Amino acid sequence: RGMSGRTVELGGRWRAELAFDRLRIFSLGVEPLPHMISVPLPRHGDVEWGRWFVRWQPETAPSVHERQARSAWFPPEELVLRAARPGERLHPLGGVGSRSIVRCFQEARVPRSRRAGWPVFESEGRVVWIPGVCRSDALVPEAGTEAVRVDVNHK
Repeated sequence: RGMSGRTVELGGRWRAELAFDRLRIFSLGVEPLPHMISVPLPRHGDVEWGRWFVRWQPETAPSVHERQARSAWFPPEELVLRAARPGERLHPLGGVGSRSIVRCFQEARVPRSRRAGWPVFESEGRVVWIPGVCRSDALVPEAGTEAVRVDVNHK
C-alpha cells in the first residue's frame, strides 16, 4: 500500500516500486545515461541509445499524427536525441498551453525509475517528442509533404 512512486529496498541489488497500482520489482544495476546524439535527417539511419533502438528514414508525412505513438514524422532537419532535463515543458499535440514533461510521463503511466533513461527529441533547444509519451505540436509536417519518419522501440 502507498502512493505511486514509493520504493522499498529488498536487499542485494533488488528494489520494489509501486507505480500506478502495479508492483514493479527490478535490479539496481547501474547503467550510465546515454549521451546526446545528433540525428542527421533526412538520411536513412539507426542508432542504439541506452535500451532503445532508433531508426529514421525519408517518408511522406501522414494526414494524422498521434500524440502517444512510438513513431513520428518531422520536417527534414536535424534533431537531438537525449534524456529529459528537470523543469522542461512542451506544447502537446492537440492540446492547449504547455505541460511539464514530468506530467506527461505521469499521464502515460511511466514509472519514475524508468524516466531517466527515456529518450527525448529536441530541435533548437525545445522538446518536440517523447516517444510513446507525448508529441509536441512543433515541427509537425503537413500531410503529403516530404518528411522523415522516426521509429523508437525498447530493446
